[in-house]
Amino acid sequence: MRLRKHHIVAICMTLILWVSAGVVIGCGQRGDGAQTGQQPSSASRQDGADAGTTRDYAEAYPLQYAGLQQARVNSNGVTVGHSAERVGDTCEAPTIRDRNGDPVPDENGNVQMIPESYDAASGTYDIDLLDDEVLVDMNLMSGCVSCKSTRFEKLYDEQGAAAFTSPYNASARAIVDGDYFDCAMCHEGDPGKASMRPGLMYFQVLGAGLADRLDERNAVCAQCHNSYDYRSSIKTEDDLRTMKAYRNGYDVDALFETCWEDGVNFELDEETGLVKSCLVHPTIELFMDTKMQLLGVTCADCHMPKALSDDGEEYTDHFAANSPIENENALSYCLNCHEQMGISSTERMAAFVRDRESQMAAGIETLQERRAAFGEKLEQALNRQSGSDAEVADWADAAKKLYAKVTWYECCLLTGPAELPGSQVAMMDWRGILDKANSVCDEGVALLG
Repeated sequence: MRLRKHHIVAICMTLILWVSAGVVIGCGQRGDGAQTGQQPSSASRQDGADAGTTRDYAEAYPLQYAGLQQARVNSNGVTVGHSAERVGDTCEAPTIRDRNGDPVPDENGNVQMIPESYDAASGTYDIDLLDDEVLVDMNLMSGCVSCKSTRFEKLYDEQGAAAFTSPYNASARAIVDGDYFDCAMCHEGDPGKASMRPGLMYFQVLGAGLADRLDERNAVCAQCHNSYDYRSSIKTEDDLRTMKAYRNGYDVDALFETCWEDGVNFELDEETGLVKSCLVHPTIELFMDTKMQLLGVTCADCHMPKALSDDGEEYTDHFAANSPIENENALSYCLNCHEQMGISSTERMAAFVRDRESQMAAGIETLQERRAAFGEKLEQALNRQSGSDAEVADWADAAKKLYAKVTWYECCLLTGPAELPGSQVAMMDWRGILDKANSVCDEGVALLG
């Protein structure tokens, strides 16, 4: 892939999007506490790797394909979308990345390209100029593709579990062949004839049991929009067998304990010495058991509503990155229930949601202020600690875990850096999570005295 200098800023915004959308190698490393599971096999997983490519189906389903290739600039100024080109830029751009494979922007928010990838003759940055050693150093691993394409299964068939942490080099990229967000991720066989089902092996193995609890119109989205991010920790088949993301349960508190045990979705703040959460897009877990889900609402109902073409043909709009409150078809679907609350038009429906967004954003802002005060008080207490090592360790470890838990709740509410606070109001019990976060803040401050 060759990228010209004037493409860099646009690509940076795409990369930031995918950090928030769960398609980058995850935070942290695996620890102890896992349980035994089954090794994936071609018999136990859906094999989308031999299905037709998205390009093959584009002519047969032009309306759906066109929707999939759309993008928009969200309220936070970030370009969002699921097109193969955008995902390809994220996966194949020769950018500086952190230890988990996440692109690292500079202080101005611009993407930082790998100097060795610059081709002076063409004025482009070319990932093909980088050898495997450089790819490993920049943490561009094939595991990044495990929730972007069913073609990853071919890499797994060739390399086994090592595919998750092998360099995403020219050979690997040739196998994927640019078929990102392919139809087989959500459809078995011809997408116009076959039933929906989650097709990613990574989701089926590490999220074992979750899909069985979900409507298929939620399950296909849950493949990427979930809390577990163990890809950077998978090196052996034993890792795949033993890593179980839901062994403690599915709610936000159970997920916190699992990730805390495994050292996943947390990072050390070098400046403060405190551990904080780096969780992104725990969307499906936050949606489970909400009023929306219990009423039978699915992700696809709001994010992929039915639409009419210019010729009057009904089809499923595949522009899933569009905001429901900017989509007349989605807002009309909302009125099926909300008309009973006195909301009589799509304009009033959008205004209702925006009001709730403002309420949620205000709650998050207050929480962030309280979390910062808690963190500052904890730092001060740690700096002046006294007493026996055992006594210090007891209260310090407890306080640090409480602080990490507050940041966990905060990440749940934000869902990712590409979104404005409050924009996820319709998909979670945000008031309940805020109450939990504030309660833990109070507990931590009380512990410090």
